[in-house]
Amino acid sequence: MAKWEEVRLDKVLMERKETPDPVALGTGEIRIVSKIGFNTGELEFRDSTLTKTKMIQFQPGDIVISGINAAKGAIAIYPNTEEKPASATMHYSAYFVNPERADTTFLWWLFRSKVFQHILFQSLPGGIKTELKSKHLLSISVKLPPTSEQRRIVEKIDNFLTKFNEIRMLREQLETELSVFVSSVYRDILKPRKNWAVKNVSELCDKPQYGYTASATAEQIGPHLLRITDIQNGSVNWGTVPYCDCPVPQKFLLERGDILFARTGATTGKSFLIEECPTAVFASYLIRLRVNKLVTPRYLYAFFQSPSYWEQISANTVGSAQPNCNATKLASVKVPIPSLEEQHHIVNHLENFEKKIKRVRVFQAQTTPELDYFLPSFIDEIFREP
Repeated sequence: MAKWEEVRLDKVLMERKETPDPVALGTGEIRIVSKIGFNTGELEFRDSTLTKTKMIQFQPGDIVISGINAAKGAIAIYPNTEEKPASATMHYSAYFVNPERADTTFLWWLFRSKVFQHILFQSLPGGIKTELKSKHLLSISVKLPPTSEQRRIVEKIDNFLTKFNEIRMLREQLETELSVFVSSVYRDILKPRKNWAVKNVSELCDKPQYGYTASATAEQIGPHLLRITDIQNGSVNWGTVPYCDCPVPQKFLLERGDILFARTGATTGKSFLIEECPTAVFASYLIRLRVNKLVTPRYLYAFFQSPSYWEQISANTVGSAQPNCNATKLASVKVPIPSLEEQHHIVNHLENFEKKIKRVRVFQAQTTPELDYFLPSFIDEIFREP
């Protein structure tokens, strides 16, 4: 990069100053930009309607920049595959590139790099908080290699992106295959055998109970109030669970072996087994099951993770806008029951299996930030001066 030529952007970019036809805007013939994705640098459009706001019009192949969010990466290329012009408010600017001086995609990557953000910070009167207008952008100087070198660099980035996206796709594929694998293991292990009984939840548990209705507070005025939102990824951080005023808590106190269910919202049907807990009651959008001697809590909880359970609870879910699983429906779920000895064996096997799956998922979660950082780091390395 030390050998690259320093060039003012007004020698490379020409601003689009056309305005769209109001009639074309009103009929939807010309689309209007709603935003540019910070992470993707992709244009998003809204429905085109007649507007009194002053607009600019741009053409396929143009670079489009959000003046307000340019430093956050809101810079896009309007694809050459588009056949019609598009438009945006005056908070955006659009430019066509002099092909003898620069490659459009090369500039797009440069403008989205941290190197260029640093240039903006130094060049704008108010730093990156200043809206980037064309007069500011076109007065900036950047270092550019010959166009042949620009195209070679773009090709190198494209090759890297292909491999990078393959990694992402493989990670997503792994998660999908893990989910399928886990479901198949649960289905196979919990498939009823000839000597197993099949009973309704109502025969295995006390009557399902709804939780306590109260306002949560950070003040320690009574027992903890466990809510649906406090249960995350199969665990509870009791240090963050709020409290509530519950004068007679005995009816709602949680005990080891209790199984809680979310009865509404995005987590409808998901369960949580109480192992250890402080003095706590459960909130009204949860349902509690307390098992009898025919089944162990750990076995019943394991069944509630199985495809058989989910198939039944999905069929028994009521409500449309926001699904809801009530106690009556939960009580009707059928459960295969082996001997108590077999239940312990099954639970131990599944818990060891889940530990191995968890290690894979923890590794996935730990490496995701590194993967997210890898692409920007690679791009910045290309444009960083030695």
